[in-house]
Amino acid sequence: MKTSLILVRMKMKKKYKFKCKTCSNRCKLKIVVKDGTIKSVKGNKCRRGLQFAYRKMIRKGIVKE
Repeated sequence: MKTSLILVRMKMKKKYKFKCKTCSNRCKLKIVVKDGTIKSVKGNKCRRGLQFAYRKMIRKGIVKE
């Protein structure tokens, strides 16, 4: 029973990698999604990268508004 709980917890947290396309920096973004919400966005050098990550995840259906 303990192993099944561990597997469920692992499935809830996922990591995604994208390349931001909004500005000339082309930042590589690492996004952590847990329970359908974005927990962290790393690697962005500007605020536009954070907004791009949210829009991309909503479009793909990974995160709900």
